[in-house]
Amino acid sequence: MIVLEHNRKSTINSHFESAKHMRMSEQFPQQRQITMTEVVAGKTVASAERIMICEDWVRTCTAVNMPLSKSDHHSMRQFLKEKVINGSAIPGYHQLQEKYLGDVYLKVKEELKQHLAGKPVAVIFDETPDVEVRCVLNILITPLEKDTSGRSLAYLAETVFLEQCNH
Repeated sequence: MIVLEHNRKSTINSHFESAKHMRMSEQFPQQRQITMTEVVAGKTVASAERIMICEDWVRTCTAVNMPLSKSDHHSMRQFLKEKVINGSAIPGYHQLQEKYLGDVYLKVKEELKQHLAGKPVAVIFDETPDVEVRCVLNILITPLEKDTSGRSLAYLAETVFLEQCNH
């Protein structure tokens, strides 16, 4: 229940009794405004399309080892805008990283789990320094069966930063 002061209630009542309100009510019956909760919760087709194109772009960039920061390059922006359907919907690097990269990572990780489920795998541990001379342990998983092209691909399962290296 909403409590209104007397002056505002009177104004609202007189509006409901006005000829304009009656005419508009007859012209647009059963129409109501969307509440803020519905606006925030609801997703339009356009917003769903935007999410899909952004996630596809992040997935593609990461699959070919192209840094997301290349999305901000002037030539790339121009190409996306002019040559790719909905390409102008792809945001800049920071928004791609903050809003979409985590979701894409979780989806790809789940797909990888399903792909490797029930298959024999080899676990590879690779200890190496990174560009900042920190000790890094990369844990890779590769199926022991070759794929349709006859190759065996290794997948990065985890990266762990160590206190010290054994070299």
